[in-house]
Amino acid sequence: MGARMRFSRLMQVLGPTAVVLTVVALVLGAARSPKHPLPPLPDEVTVQQTQPTIQQVDQVLSALWAEQGVEPAAAAEELLVLRRLSLALHGSVPSLEEIRRFEADAAPQRLERWTWQMLADRRFADYFSVRLARSFVGAEDGQFILFRRDRFTNWLADQIHENRPLDELVRAMIAENGLWTGVPATNYITQAAADGNLDVNKLAGRTVRAFLGQRIDCAQCHNHPFADWKQGQFEGLAACFGEARISPAGISDDPSRHFTVTDRMTLQDRQPAPAVPFGEEWWPK
Repeated sequence: MGARMRFSRLMQVLGPTAVVLTVVALVLGAARSPKHPLPPLPDEVTVQQTQPTIQQVDQVLSALWAEQGVEPAAAAEELLVLRRLSLALHGSVPSLEEIRRFEADAAPQRLERWTWQMLADRRFADYFSVRLARSFVGAEDGQFILFRRDRFTNWLADQIHENRPLDELVRAMIAENGLWTGVPATNYITQAAADGNLDVNKLAGRTVRAFLGQRIDCAQCHNHPFADWKQGQFEGLAACFGEARISPAGISDDPSRHFTVTDRMTLQDRQPAPAVPFGEEWWPK
């Protein structure tokens, strides 16, 4: 038998064995590799900044329970809490690896540390950006090409992951100029585009729903029948978007544009002045 044939026979025998040995070596290597570090608590300043909010939520819940005569349930097991946190913050149950790591974590403040880690995880930003996008621009798609939900959602995820303050986030969505692909925040505006024009009434109604938690759409044509919303408040807010212009170059401000409505009583056109629904102190000088 020639040398080449003998080598071929040897490889036929050793081939499957080599594969098995390689797998075993990889498993043993993974077992010996350093474990994932335990989730750290954030710095003391961050922890202290969150305490007033936590205390306020606890007080509200305690007051509701007392008012309704509800006896709070006993604290759930921490592994169950971890599962609920994962579903709420990541939209999925914990992985087996995460469960094993959590069970092996015997250090103090385990749930607090894991909650902070979940918030810092990119999965939180990706999951919550989709939910926030529905709140900000609705679930329906806007006009083709002019509205890019994917760009808007990805931009939101980046802002959440970078922990950008909400007021800066809202200001960018309302006031940024540029092309909706290059400046994704402007998709908040372009979602209200129809046939190349911006529906400022739609923007006004959606802005109040998204950021003030109110529905004032019916005040578009008359004072609200039982709430405090007045038609003038709706028109003033809509007029804030009156100068917004959409073009192939993107969203821009055009001072020559004005929000115009037809008065139902006089049938004459008028131009409401831009204003915010509540105190004048909200309106920049």
